Amino acid sequence: MDLYLVHAPDDRVPIADTMTVLAELADADRIGAIGVSNFSLTQLTAAQAALGTRPIAVNQVRYNLIDREEGDELRAYCARTGVILEAYTPLAHGLLTGRFLEPDSMPHANRRGSRRLDADHAESTFAQVRELATIAQEAEVPLAAVALRWLRRQGALPLFGASGPEQIDANLEAWATAVPDDVLDRADAITRSGHA
Repeated sequence: MDLYLVHAPDDRVPIADTMTVLAELADADRIGAIGVSNFSLTQLTAAQAALGTRPIAVNQVRYNLIDREEGDELRAYCARTGVILEAYTPLAHGLLTGRFLEPDSMPHANRRGSRRLDADHAESTFAQVRELATIAQEAEVPLAAVALRWLRRQGALPLFGASGPEQIDANLEAWATAVPDDVLDRADAITRSGHA
């Protein structure tokens, strides 16, 4: 197995115990690299400490223009230590594609797991998305391109799902679309204000 990714920390099992077993598997050439998912900065540093000199290859976390509370500090740590930051839900379940500009337009199932889309935050989040859609339109680029290029600039790699081939094509096209730095700066400022 090229990469063994621990899906989430387990409060019932010490991180050091998990990492010790994974290091043994790597030493036996049963796995190539060790990765984690949904690890906070504290958990990630504990995991790395338990592994010693064997590096953690990737940390997969929810990270996008809207959901970025922990991601910003994780990003800095990952950049400093060479851990790949893999961002799942890079388009916030369609929110950052421009398909949903009002709270009532987004299916409840698409809101799962995002604090930014709960009842207390939804109005301000959708207001930010409308601002993002406006700057994308002014720059004549898809909103998804702004979201994905912002991730690229953060040094994060997107991990997106798709319900069909056309969605894969749209995501790849958005990833390949150049977005001016000033547009990315404006997008960052708009959404950073929601995390102050």
